[in-house]
Amino acid sequence: MNEVGFADMMKVLESWQAVRQREDFEEQLGIETLMLMFDLDPKVQEVFGFAPNKKITGLQRMGLLIHGSQVVQVFDAIFSALGPDIDEVLVPILEDLGDEHLILRLSPEQFQSLSKALMQILPGKLDGWSPALESAWTNVMNAVTSQLAECVRNRAPLKTPKTVTSTHSSNVVVKSLSVATADRRL
Repeated sequence: MNEVGFADMMKVLESWQAVRQREDFEEQLGIETLMLMFDLDPKVQEVFGFAPNKKITGLQRMGLLIHGSQVVQVFDAIFSALGPDIDEVLVPILEDLGDEHLILRLSPEQFQSLSKALMQILPGKLDGWSPALESAWTNVMNAVTSQLAECVRNRAPLKTPKTVTSTHSSNVVVKSLSVATADRRL
């Protein structure tokens, strides 16, 4: 992760903090990002328990809200770990996220789809989106997705269900951040 410049990390962290200040940040950003990811990669809908290429209605919208919030919490964990000790803090979080991807049978490419969706949503959520900010986000997201792919490749496939049936997904990553952040503060 050393290939990411400190200035890029700080631009991403500052802009992420600005997005976090928006009302209904987690819910709105999560739903919009997942919906766009489903458009980019319809097969991933099944992983989240939705039929591919079908409109999400009724109680499924509640599931979308829950999963969307978890996705944003994962991104929040990732971006909160940006800093000078990125290798010691972020890599363990990405290893946990890689384990979650294996459990859910998600590929690194699907995380790339999710990252691409986030990158398409962000300009509409941030005042002052610029080519320099887009470049910083692209550099950080490329490094994160590359590191996640490496973490997944280094792990043996885990045998578990193919669909998410509870709100457990992503909690491991968020818990990892809490421990890593607490360690960094000491």
